[in-house]
This record gives sequence, C-alpha cells and structure tokens, in this order.
Amino acid sequence: RLIRAACAAPPVAPPCRLTPRCVAHFSTTHPTRPSPLCDAVSVAHAAWYRQRAVASGLAAQFELQHCYTYLFPLDAPYPTLRQCYSPDRRMNLRRAQKFPWQWQESNDLGPLIDLFRQNHAAQIEGGVSETAYDLLRKVHEVLQEKQAVRLRYAVYNGQIEAGAMFAVYQKRIIYLFNAASAVGRKGNARTLLIDQIIEEYAETDFVFDFESPEVASIAGFYQSFGAKEEVYSMLHYNGLPFPLKQLQARRRKKGG
Repeated sequence: RLIRAACAAPPVAPPCRLTPRCVAHFSTTHPTRPSPLCDAVSVAHAAWYRQRAVASGLAAQFELQHCYTYLFPLDAPYPTLRQCYSPDRRMNLRRAQKFPWQWQESNDLGPLIDLFRQNHAAQIEGGVSETAYDLLRKVHEVLQEKQAVRLRYAVYNGQIEAGAMFAVYQKRIIYLFNAASAVGRKGNARTLLIDQIIEEYAETDFVFDFESPEVASIAGFYQSFGAKEEVYSMLHYNGLPFPLKQLQARRRKKGG
C-alpha cells in the first residue's frame, strides 16, 4: 500500500518491462523469499520506485539489494542442452539413471516439507519457523489454483526420498523448493528430477530459473547444468518501530 501511495500518478512509465522475477519485498515481521507470482521490478524499476519513495519521504525505510539467480534457456533440443552440463553433472546423472528410482507426480506438499524438516532445517541458522512452512503451503495452494505448479517425488522401496516443486509461469520454470534424504542425495535424485523437467520442456521458449542461490556450493550446483548468472534487484521495506527495525536489519544481514 505504501508503494502504491508513493508511486501514485507517476509522471512517466517505469523505464523497462515487467518480468516474472519478483523483486519487491515488504515485511513487517521477518524477511521472506520473493513469490514467483508477483509482478517483478527490474534493476531499473527498483531504482525508479526508490526515487518515488525518496520523493515521498520514505527513503529511510527502504533498502536496495542486488541479488543473483541462474537461468538456463530451453530452446535447444535435449541432447544439446545436456551437453551444456558439466562432466561431473553428466556423470552424476548417469548414476541417477542407474538407481532404481520410481517417480511420482503429486499435489501433496506434505512429504516435501517433512523431508526438509528432517534433512535440512537443522542446518539453517536460527531454524525455520512454522510461519515459513505456512507461507510455502500458501504459495503451493495459489500455484495449484493457477495450474502453475509441478510437484514430483523420487521413491525408493516405497519411501519418498527426494522431491522438488517447480513453478511454471510466464515461460519460466522456477526451481522453487526441494529436499532430499541421505538416500536421495546418494542416488542423485534431485539431479534427475531437474533433468526430467529440462528434457520435458526442451525445444520450447521456456527458461529454467534455478532461483536465488544463497550458498556458493548451491550456486556451483546450478552452474553445473550450464545455467548463467543473472542479476536482479530486491527492494526491502521495514516499517517496524525502533528498536525492532534495527534488530530485524541486523538479523537479515547476518543471515545473508
């Protein structure tokens, strides 16, 4: 609401076209990841909105942050796309294809959240609040309503060992959320999950968006598929009163 008020009746249009990348991020409690269904603001858009905010006396509450994602266009035949993978990624893919995986397309997000709780949540500094899981469930619900989500699981001996959720929206396939058990990681299940989607959408004008890597090793994993770095900007708004505003800012910076 504050952004709409600050930018009411703009004298000129924003300097470039909106894209599916959501870069406007407003939080009154704690930061969250951008929704893939938000309208996006490019680097130029972010600067433009910030100028409008400054003119409205809101500058102290806004912070502009440059972030990165990794994109892989799928306009070539699958064999050509696969040749873009690094030698190690192709080797791990061959290993995954030899593993006796079974695949399950699903509408149930519960097993994926359970996998994440059991195998990844403890590695995140400060833990993961139930609010974050509730937000993920809401995102999944909205994507389902818009028929814009693919949820796929890797099953071994009747047990779900890995899973991934992909948002499919405006010619982008966004690798939105994933998790894997020790068995899933050993069997390279997520490599195969991603490769299956890439093969399915090969020779189309879709782009595979690996989402924003927060760890160097994760960025390296994305790059091993041949994905290229793209910069975008995120506009943070903090409307909390002192001293909560300062505490939240420190927490966010500490978490990267």
